[in-house]
Amino acid sequence: DICYVDPTDSLDQGVSVQCHQEPEGRVAVNWLSRYDPALHASPGRPESKYLASLYFTVATLSTVGYGDVTPTSDTERIYAVFLALLGAMVFALCIGSISSLANQGNHTESLLQTSNHAFSDFLTFNHIPRTLAAKAKRQHAHLTKLATHLVHPCMDELPRHTRNQIVWNSLGESVAQVPFFNSMNLDARARMVELLRPVRFKANDVIFSECDVGTEMFWVTDGVVDHVDLSGTVTAKIKVGELFGEVCMFPAMLPVRYFKARARTDVECLELRKEDFENFVKPWFPDLYQTIGDFALERLSYVDLDALKKELGHRSSTRCAILEMQAGQYRVTQKRLKRTKTTIVSNKTGLIASFNPGLLRPPSPAHLEARQSAGFSSLPRSDSGRRAIPDFRDLQGEEFPEFFGGGEG
Repeated sequence: DICYVDPTDSLDQGVSVQCHQEPEGRVAVNWLSRYDPALHASPGRPESKYLASLYFTVATLSTVGYGDVTPTSDTERIYAVFLALLGAMVFALCIGSISSLANQGNHTESLLQTSNHAFSDFLTFNHIPRTLAAKAKRQHAHLTKLATHLVHPCMDELPRHTRNQIVWNSLGESVAQVPFFNSMNLDARARMVELLRPVRFKANDVIFSECDVGTEMFWVTDGVVDHVDLSGTVTAKIKVGELFGEVCMFPAMLPVRYFKARARTDVECLELRKEDFENFVKPWFPDLYQTIGDFALERLSYVDLDALKKELGHRSSTRCAILEMQAGQYRVTQKRLKRTKTTIVSNKTGLIASFNPGLLRPPSPAHLEARQSAGFSSLPRSDSGRRAIPDFRDLQGEEFPEFFGGGEG
């Protein structure tokens, strides 16, 4: 039998259900008859019925559940549960696939973000002050953004000529501001660019200070840098395309900075480190190495070396003051112990040696003979009888046991 309901009956007052053959004006009870009785009863609107079915399926699969379409029988409820579970699995699969595609499409960006996050974690772990941490993050992000070849490993797999072209195009806009590089061929430009590191400074940032040990030189690609001498006077402005800091790349000339470099405006530079300069530029391009050396020598001829020596002497006395004070205290202590005699028993020879700790006098001939028979060598002595301090640059493999734990205390 098939059950029918009169669509004119009120749901609040109850619905009369009869089971017999379909009479005139009666419709079958299911979700469509509850949702839209007129559509269910209409024999000429199949597309509307399919659309209503699709609407019900999508609302259930997507777990939206508007509530306007509800199952009315056990079969429909089982079907709705199956659709809800299937929808959850389908959407989870879709989201996973989309995420995987997104990650594959932005692998380089992911590497850059990983590098920046690792650097940020390093600053947080070391409790770096907020202002300094923000400055360091900004400079690190600038480096990884422009010099992606320093982060991405795929560059090592390419042929050299192709790699040269990619490297030059990635940093070509910045390097093009420096005439020094524009006159080179592609191979020389690309190899030099691979060694360069883009750096950025805010206005009034100190790039390096006077008397600092110099291990980098810079080309300006944007902004202006002030050249500040030892007296604090701005003596020159370093503009776009110009080189500075090159003197310290040749330690035999001058290993320390003879001026302070300070950013007048926001500045972008290309940094070349000393180890790269010595290990790569010198053997690859000796002409460039010699040209930069001649340029550094020319600049050095205008440096006030007397003022620089005076400043270095002042800083040296400040650095060494604590150690000199401790040496003075040690001398006072030794004078107090000058008259004290100490007896030492050698664990190796059993001999008794007498010495004055405040005065390193030569041992007796019997003591020397006993030490030599026990296998100990002795340090050379000066004419005054004190131990002569060896020059370790001239040792050339010769051993001094007394300086490295052997011999007498």
